[in-house]
This record gives sequence, structure tokens and C-alpha cells, in this order.
Amino acid sequence: MTSRPHFGSALRRPRQGYTLVELVMAMMSASALVGGLAATVFLSTSVQSRDSTPGADANRASLALSQLAADVRQAIRFRERTATAITIQVPDRDGDATNDTIRYSWSGTAGDPLMYQFNTETAITLIADVKQFELTAITRQILAP
Repeated sequence: MTSRPHFGSALRRPRQGYTLVELVMAMMSASALVGGLAATVFLSTSVQSRDSTPGADANRASLALSQLAADVRQAIRFRERTATAITIQVPDRDGDATNDTIRYSWSGTAGDPLMYQFNTETAITLIADVKQFELTAITRQILAP
């Protein structure tokens, strides 16, 4: 007579790990928790009033001018170049396989904002309450040999 293994003994051993269902449920609850925390942080930072000290204003202006300079360095073509507005064409940024248009403009009136427009989207305020803004350019023509 051969002895058969006893299958009931496997049921009495302690479990070695978690099931796939338990892992998926734990990941889903953790994701919901992280999503809630992220939403809370986003809402709390968007509700805070912007710092309007002279140092903070100068910092925002510096960042905006750095962005403008970076865009001009990548320009393929200038479409508009005045003392208070510039429209440039830059290589594709939105993935539609066509060059994009960026426009920076200021009305020329102290206290009005410096505006930024990407392609045909609505212009947004880049810097509020601009006192003075003037674009000057040194141009040269490079002739092909």
C-alpha cells in the first residue's frame, strides 16, 4: 500500500505572502490617498495670495524676461518687432508638426500687464502692473557666399 500525501496539511501552514487581489486593493487605496493629498496641496497653493513685495516682483520680471530671451534665441523668424511687442516663430512645441507662434506685448501704458500668447490661444498675463517695457534690436543681414 502506497502512502498518499496528506493535502490537509498544506491548509494548516501559515500564509507566505499576499494575493494579487490584496495587492491591487492596497495600491488603489494608496493611489486615492495620494490623489487626495495632491489635490489638497494644489488648492492650498492656488488660494494663497501672491507675494507683491518689490523683491518678488523683480524676481517675476526677471523670470519672464529670461523666458522671452530663451524664446527669441530659438526664433526661426520674426513676424512683428516693435518697441512694445514682438511676434516670433519657433520650432514645433505642441507636437502638431508645424512651427509655433509666440507673441509678447505691452500696451505702452504704465500699469498694464505684459501679455504672452501662444499660437491662437488666449493671451495670458505674464507680468502684471508693468511700469516700463521697451524692446530694441540690433539687426544685421548675413549674405550667403
